[in-house]
Amino acid sequence: MWRFEWAPGGLGNIPADLAHRWDAAFEARGNIWQGREFIRAWEACVAPRRRQTPVLLVARDDTGHEVLYPLFHHAERASLLSRVEVTPMGGAYYCDYQDPLSTGAEMSAADFADFWGAFDDAFRNSLGRQLGRLSRFRAFRLHHPPPELPPNLGRDVAPYIRVAGFRSLDDFLASRSKKLRDNVRRGLRHLEVLGCTDLTVLSGEEISRGMEAFLRTYRRQWGGEGREIQLDLPGTAEFWLELALSAARLGKLHLSNITVAGEVWHWHLGFKHRGSILWYKPTYNPEFAKHSPGTLHLAMIVREAIAKGCETVDLGCGAEPYKYRWTEDEAPLFPFESERYGRLLATTRAARGLRSALLPRVAAHG
Repeated sequence: MWRFEWAPGGLGNIPADLAHRWDAAFEARGNIWQGREFIRAWEACVAPRRRQTPVLLVARDDTGHEVLYPLFHHAERASLLSRVEVTPMGGAYYCDYQDPLSTGAEMSAADFADFWGAFDDAFRNSLGRQLGRLSRFRAFRLHHPPPELPPNLGRDVAPYIRVAGFRSLDDFLASRSKKLRDNVRRGLRHLEVLGCTDLTVLSGEEISRGMEAFLRTYRRQWGGEGREIQLDLPGTAEFWLELALSAARLGKLHLSNITVAGEVWHWHLGFKHRGSILWYKPTYNPEFAKHSPGTLHLAMIVREAIAKGCETVDLGCGAEPYKYRWTEDEAPLFPFESERYGRLLATTRAARGLRSALLPRVAAHG
């Protein structure tokens, strides 16, 4: 039987023994988004600007399992009613994975299914009420499928490149299509002629300046013609910078670029953790798009991952076609919702719809 409690106040309020178990589990079996430093970055950079309140869910059962789930909640309007929206770090767009972290006895997929079922029941009753009479929890990208996933909730995938067992980039490319193989080899030869033989990997004092350049390039690539982009949302630039600095402190940053004759063609903000390099935020200088710098950057990262004995290059959430030139492997990701007093909201929406339908008739007969 699972027991749930909220620990309010964010990471600054957790006891030392809990922090120790968290860090140990993160290094032993967690994904990069479950590290406390990344949670702290969201708390500092994004949550205050979006009026989000941090809260930690602590769950334990009778067999030694313990689950920690850092969440954020904020008030919003829903069908003329005020509702509390609860989400993991990153909401709908920012973080590739949003799983809770198992910090006790190791959990199987069946254990996680039991956890989600118990959490759903608790949230619809007393647990959700502690945050607000009307409340909704939403996670968007979970590795373990919750029980009875509603058919209307779309699923996503996270492709990844297996690099273990390959001796070199050429060895890996021999397993891919001729078109990709030829394009990569031709592009790398062209870079060598221009004097670029490898990535420029940034560290130390270079990181902050490098991130400023990364952000300028990202805005140049995506923000033309007055388009609103992710960087226009409150806290995004600060969050990405703090992610880089936090990852660097942990020895998990992979911030790199392709520089040719003093010009940066392509940037990548990524991370390395537990035998994998995460391909998180790439961006390129549009002036050099014809050289396919993103393809060449990813090829160099694959080469590095093989040389360092990594297991995978994780391409993150999203089924973009270019990823499947590099791999057929993917991990399914699952959304999950739990809503307290969802029927009341549905009734309110129905009443609003009926009112909207009747008003024109009343006006016509007035």
